[in-house]
Amino acid sequence: MIVGHEELIRDLRARADRSALGHSWIIFGPRGVGKATVARALARYVETGVFEDGGSPRSTQGGAGIRPLSDAIFVTAEHEADSIGIDRAREIRAFLAQTPLVGPRRTVVIEAGERLTPEAQNALLKVAEEPPQAALIILVVDDPERLLPTLRSRFAEVHAGAVPEAKIAKWLVGYHGVAAKDAALAAKKSFGAPGFAWRIAKDEAFGALREKAEKLLALPLAARKAFVKELTDEEEFDAEAFLEMILFVLVWGSRKNFPLWHKVLELRSELNSYNLNPRLHLTALAQEL
Repeated sequence: MIVGHEELIRDLRARADRSALGHSWIIFGPRGVGKATVARALARYVETGVFEDGGSPRSTQGGAGIRPLSDAIFVTAEHEADSIGIDRAREIRAFLAQTPLVGPRRTVVIEAGERLTPEAQNALLKVAEEPPQAALIILVVDDPERLLPTLRSRFAEVHAGAVPEAKIAKWLVGYHGVAAKDAALAAKKSFGAPGFAWRIAKDEAFGALREKAEKLLALPLAARKAFVKELTDEEEFDAEAFLEMILFVLVWGSRKNFPLWHKVLELRSELNSYNLNPRLHLTALAQEL
């Protein structure tokens, strides 16, 4: 279900209805606000005339009672730390070059578009410069600044902003069975991101990660290096997600150190873009928290 974004949806539907979507779009905004959900729903609307996300973030098969899509694919990194490389970009180009089977367009939604390697972005640039007549590419990104300027210049951009707390709380209660008091608290702490609110209310892994972030902040400086080593030795450790949690704990702990918040955000962005050593940079950051 899509939570909020009514104005954005009206605009995209109107463009689709009058055949004015063009070929290339970037939907950007904070993590967890539902921008990928909107992108998947747009792909379904183009093919079926129904604006709904289909209930599945990684496939075109849809949820119960929702027919699968024939002319759309959804692309994302398999894991948080993975990139989307040139081979996948070539598959996308081949898919878009084919004639639609059912609807008027062939649509590709690329989630976490900032994880496209430079080589993959350059491959997609060729498609964006000379798109097949029926092609539609939608890049979903947190920050379009992380894309190559040449690729970004070929895409129209729309922003998916924060969702009002009341709508998030109502969604948590009505669709996820969260108690009203807990839903209100999760919505308040979510920064307007329904996905983030759901994790606060329902995701045990989120709670475990928050405990680790709080532990790091509570440790004396001398003990933090060893704890960072312990964290980064974990097979499934996700440095970007951990930095996001650090920021969450800092903000809700009322530690209003804006330069430090910026440093955390900058490191989160650079870890993937520049293939940095997570342990080395987290250790250095831990001495400043």
